Amino acid sequence: MLLSKPYLRWPIGRIAKINSQGATTKVMGQRLRVPLPSLIFITDRTRQPHPEVIVSDLPRGSAVLFRDYGLLNRKLLGKKLGVLCKKKRLTFLVAGDGDLAHNLAANGIHLSEVHLQKVPYWRSKHPNWLITVAAHSEAAVRKAARAGADAALVSPVFSTQSHPEAKALGAMRLRRLVASCPIPVYALGGVNITTQRLLKNIRLCGLAGISSFDQE
Repeated sequence: MLLSKPYLRWPIGRIAKINSQGATTKVMGQRLRVPLPSLIFITDRTRQPHPEVIVSDLPRGSAVLFRDYGLLNRKLLGKKLGVLCKKKRLTFLVAGDGDLAHNLAANGIHLSEVHLQKVPYWRSKHPNWLITVAAHSEAAVRKAARAGADAALVSPVFSTQSHPEAKALGAMRLRRLVASCPIPVYALGGVNITTQRLLKNIRLCGLAGISSFDQE
């Protein structure tokens, strides 16, 4: 079944099928006893200039990862999206800035691979936060797990226009990575309605993306 909104490429039925394979029975580090989001929309004003439109139509059980690092009015936009997420009962994560996440009453934080060492600090400050991390290899995912992260956004799974120089993992390597990793994994990078078919039967927690969401 496809979402009614034409700019969302991912069929919810396929996402549900991925989830039914067992990955989302994992909870936030077995701590909070709540399911992880199955779909993560990552904001980027350059590539998706109207994030509030997409957020308004995300299905319940999704998450919004507020990035937009260089935005002058980042706090203002973050507040707007945070309020919208609360209204729609979506998980709201802030990328890279724990203080901003706290000020916006976010549900958690997302950290880059180079900042994995900050996971224990933010875990101690906010035990109930969902903490996700970016990872580009199996070693990075294992490091994130040891640090106490709840889930990893692994990328790039497929080739992307935004990072054409980055070597894609591909479905086979991703399958091996997910099978051996101790924390839930989201597929990120080049995932769309065509390439997601290659992810069938991989025990992913869910899918994440920016350009995978199209606005008319």
